[in-house]
Amino acid sequence: MTITLIALVLYFAIVLAFAIFSASAIYHIWQFGYIGDLSKPVAVIYLIISAGLIIITLFLVVAQLLRG
Repeated sequence: MTITLIALVLYFAIVLAFAIFSASAIYHIWQFGYIGDLSKPVAVIYLIISAGLIIITLFLVVAQLLRG
């Protein structure tokens, strides 16, 4: 097993764990946030930022793999 394959498996495991944690956090904010507080706008901002970070890192990983 090469170091690149180990790094990819580790990267996707971390992204999967992050997605599970984020889904749980968003669910709890949506279910237990109070009317009138900023929990729902913050949840939307969190989703946008985290999705952007995952897309950027995925792009960087794929670009590095294609370069060799």
